Amino acid sequence: MTGIDHAPGTRRAALPARRPVLRVALFGISVALAGFTVIAGDTAWRAHRYDTARAEATALADGTVVEDRYEEHFDLRARWVDATGREHAQRFDVDHRYRVGERFTVAYDPTDPSPRGFPADSGTGDDNGTPSVFLVYAAAAAVVVPLWWAVRGLRFRHAAEQPGRAMVAHPRIGKNTNGVGITHPSTWLILNDIGNPVPYGWQRVMWHPAVEEIPDEAEVTVRGRSSASGPVGALVVELPGGIRLMPIGGIRREPPKHFRLASRPGVHVDLGPDGRLVIVRDDPPPHPRRWWRRTPRLVLVGVLLGGALGFGVDGTATVLPGAALMSTILLTGWTLSAGEP
Repeated sequence: MTGIDHAPGTRRAALPARRPVLRVALFGISVALAGFTVIAGDTAWRAHRYDTARAEATALADGTVVEDRYEEHFDLRARWVDATGREHAQRFDVDHRYRVGERFTVAYDPTDPSPRGFPADSGTGDDNGTPSVFLVYAAAAAVVVPLWWAVRGLRFRHAAEQPGRAMVAHPRIGKNTNGVGITHPSTWLILNDIGNPVPYGWQRVMWHPAVEEIPDEAEVTVRGRSSASGPVGALVVELPGGIRLMPIGGIRREPPKHFRLASRPGVHVDLGPDGRLVIVRDDPPPHPRRWWRRTPRLVLVGVLLGGALGFGVDGTATVLPGAALMSTILLTGWTLSAGEP
């Protein structure tokens, strides 16, 4: 099946210029860096606001501890009265325990009509409203995600430089059946040695529009590290036309667990008028799918879930970082897992 041409009117001629794998990789890295930037900027802004307000808190008031929550939350609630006689009940983060009824000195800005209290005792913890837990997670993502893509790219390049081996590939759509989290269809190839009906292995690859226009049994070139029994590890599958698919994980010798593999729309090979093989679809070709089309949906889900999570952690102060972090997790998870559009 070497030297396969394509039927007139197909979109194949434009495929080499479309590089969805590279775009997805750059998108995934950009998402991680953008998420970190948003959360770091929000953290810095809140820290600046806290430092400014703390510097203006020049008046002192005697407060009383009304609730001790040190063991559970490392904080307390204290009641205090400002110079105008207005009573306030406020939560304060602390680094040592105070008993209910114990005195707790509060600093506040006397010029503020609705003053915020600050711990005045030396050695007492400060609650600056900085969502440090979200910042740590975002920083980890900003470091790990680019490294992950770099390792994947180096692995792909190393495998692609290995000698090729002719095999037969059967493209499949894999749907996760374990029902855990948000799942996305992925691209799988069942590989057979030529003339052997027993599958050699199952290789997961990143989606590429070329996969949707190859026949159910396509002769391909498989590249990867070889042993006496054949290729091992991650395999780079080269389709007719020179398009190489990036592997996700290594070759599996058994059907993947928790995945239901379904055939793609019918495509077969026929003999053209000039005696050359051409690819013909049994149904009209699918409409072009944008590789980023799931992005708005994932962002919306991430904002809703992350905003609710952030509000549950520390109220309105952590809604924005929670939404940014969850959106980043969903988008980078989709790109790294090679989900189809």
